[in-house]
Amino acid sequence: MSVALSAAVPAHRRALAVGIVALTLALGGVASSAFHPAHATREPADAAAVAPSVALDAATSTAWYCPGPLPVGTPGEASSIAVTNLGRRAESGTLTLVSSAATVTAASGSGSAAPATAATPLHVAAGGESVVGLRRSGRRGVAAATVVVDGSGVAVDELVHGVHGVSASPCLDHLSSVSYLAAGSTSGADNFSLAVLDPGATPAVVDVSFAVGATDVAPPAFQGLTIGAGQLQVLDVGHYLPSRPVVATTVTSTGGRIVAGSLVTAVVGHSLLSSLLTGVSSSARSWLLPAGPAGGSSASVFSILDPGSRPVSVRLGVGTSSGARADLRATVPAHGVVTLAPGIASSQLTMRWASVDSSAGVVVARESFVVAPVPGLVAPARLHVRRRILARAARVPARVAKPALRAPVRAVRSTAATTSTSTSTSTSTSTTVAPRPASGVAPLAAVRALPSGLAGVAVTSGVAEAARVWVLPGGESDANTGEDVVVDNVSSRTATVQVEQLGSRTGGPATPFAAMPTLVVRPGGILTVDMAAVTGADGTLPLVVSATRRVVVAEMLYERRTAGFTLPLAIGVR
Repeated sequence: MSVALSAAVPAHRRALAVGIVALTLALGGVASSAFHPAHATREPADAAAVAPSVALDAATSTAWYCPGPLPVGTPGEASSIAVTNLGRRAESGTLTLVSSAATVTAASGSGSAAPATAATPLHVAAGGESVVGLRRSGRRGVAAATVVVDGSGVAVDELVHGVHGVSASPCLDHLSSVSYLAAGSTSGADNFSLAVLDPGATPAVVDVSFAVGATDVAPPAFQGLTIGAGQLQVLDVGHYLPSRPVVATTVTSTGGRIVAGSLVTAVVGHSLLSSLLTGVSSSARSWLLPAGPAGGSSASVFSILDPGSRPVSVRLGVGTSSGARADLRATVPAHGVVTLAPGIASSQLTMRWASVDSSAGVVVARESFVVAPVPGLVAPARLHVRRRILARAARVPARVAKPALRAPVRAVRSTAATTSTSTSTSTSTSTTVAPRPASGVAPLAAVRALPSGLAGVAVTSGVAEAARVWVLPGGESDANTGEDVVVDNVSSRTATVQVEQLGSRTGGPATPFAAMPTLVVRPGGILTVDMAAVTGADGTLPLVVSATRRVVVAEMLYERRTAGFTLPLAIGVR
């Protein structure tokens, strides 16, 4: 069954405060030696556990797990599961939805009804996508989903469209006994709901601990939680751990294996917006994060969790296509968390790549904040000034990073973006578009970094290694929702990039457009493509991005009529 996405959103947008200059005074870093390649200290076993991936093999069945928490039965909130099939044959399967009455404040679950389970048959055409909308009526609650298909080659995302904007996150293709979520806050009106799903046949006994600066907190109410086989537990973290500026979560299970996720809510300007984050089952010594907004009224905060028993030295490298870059260094205490906030670029259009290298395994997440400008308002917002307080408490040294003495591996020469019929220059892109093929595809009308009027918060995880092929489930470009494809060339050589609608690759159903012009992205370059500028790209858009070099890919989804955006990582194809 293919169900079109729809979003019920308010007709007005609440006023947003302007500027987040205070973040430049947040936790800084120490100037370090020139940036090392992200693969220099990578452990081969990290990649598979850090991020999900699609296997194009002869597997007889494939399972994906979407922990949410996804709102159901909530007016104005439309949750959905997008299942994309990269294979050359149709796949059938089942989507099993587990829902609870509400987010519970008591870890024992008192006051909440027993979780309800419902199964929906799935059929996904070759090269097609099935977007299953979750219920929007009935009893209000939250849900998680498991997708099982009789074959391989599928990728799954979870999405929410609603009053808090749009949010999406990749689901997981594996279970584990531990799950880490590096980002979260319970300061002021900020909060996050933690969902733990046991989709297997064995009950799980779960312990949840939280890193708060250099302290590891294990509330008694969150220890020894029993989660029945096939059941879901959703916890209101702020109820037990209030007023904490930065909270990183570790979920450990004995018995059944689990997946965990969170719905992070944060005050941005005067609006309360949300973002989904799926937990990862392993730490890694190297992380790559897709490019995100970093200029004007936007900024990024990186949370780095050390789940080990010894302090870890970390280096955060950030840079733009124009060649501007900075390296920040910190020491993460054992079982602790630190935040790093690079300075804000002057240009509103700036996108910035990021990588983290460390002396031992860590877990990384980035929060991207964008505040819509308000004419005539010049006072800086209070957005996340709390992180300065945490920085002082953790006694993390902070100095202004000095320019690198030599060019990094990812250094870029700024060039213009051109097509066969038009030329445009942007400070945030470093690409050359090859001549348009004679296939009726219109030239790209815009290759840019940040949609005008964008506002919200997006929490993004990373990958341990880049890939040559990525799939983007759940994309949408229409009158309600915009989509930008973001490609970050992390290699030291020029990459040729192709963005295609999935059906054109696999011989699936007829598609509105066959292909986009070939794009050439220089080393360290960041490319963003507005799908609305491509003829025929209207409606749901399952996309595949392939490159001649290893790249990192994400999609920026945003509401056109209200606040909110999301920046989920694409799913790599192996």
